[in-house]
Amino acid sequence: MLLLVDHGNTRIKLHLTSDGQKFDTTTVSKDSFPSETSALLQKHPNVKTVVFSSVAADLVPFFQNSFPNLGIFDVAHLSNWPFVNRYTTQETLGIDRKVLASGATLLEKGKSCLIIDAGTCITYDFLLPDSSFLGGAISPGLHMRFRALHEFTAKLPLVSNVQEIALIGNSTITAIQSGVINGVVAEIIGIINRYKEQYTDFTIILTGGDAEFLATQLKNGIFADSNFMQRALYALYQFHNPND
Repeated sequence: MLLLVDHGNTRIKLHLTSDGQKFDTTTVSKDSFPSETSALLQKHPNVKTVVFSSVAADLVPFFQNSFPNLGIFDVAHLSNWPFVNRYTTQETLGIDRKVLASGATLLEKGKSCLIIDAGTCITYDFLLPDSSFLGGAISPGLHMRFRALHEFTAKLPLVSNVQEIALIGNSTITAIQSGVINGVVAEIIGIINRYKEQYTDFTIILTGGDAEFLATQLKNGIFADSNFMQRALYALYQFHNPND
């Protein structure tokens, strides 16, 4: 059994899996990560390796000190990736984007892919059928936009997502919700359409913490894959450990 750790900017997700298809997922905070991870590993002594992707912290010392007999697979230390990196500043490409690009390469072989990761930021990444990673775009995520309106103005309140969004907000709160959520939806649709002008056939992968919410708003046949990051981590581990 493997423990997959996805340490993002906002949340940390712990995924237990034996086959890369079914995942037992726990979401923890940065403060509770040490204690909850320790409790999880003590409850599952058959975990032999931890595989992790972290954009925010170096997790190696924690696992080395707390679980010296546990195998460690830290994607941050990889030099061999399954995709061809065409990014001009390869050293600045985030670990999370590398993992997602690897997942698209390994799980959607021979296809062009547009990966939309809707989390703290919304990232768009594009790969060609020959596994060439071209790059993409980075924009603020839903909650970052809500916070920006609150923190960079004198009186606008901090609001959050709702399921039903009106086009015309009839109060300050609903106007903010309309602007942020409809704005993000319009952005995603617009970017997809721009890609369609240049590429005739590609697979869209929508993932990240806000993916399922946004999929309900898009209403154009785009489905969220909430397990894609952990499936990508598992596929990347198997790529480097084919006999494990």
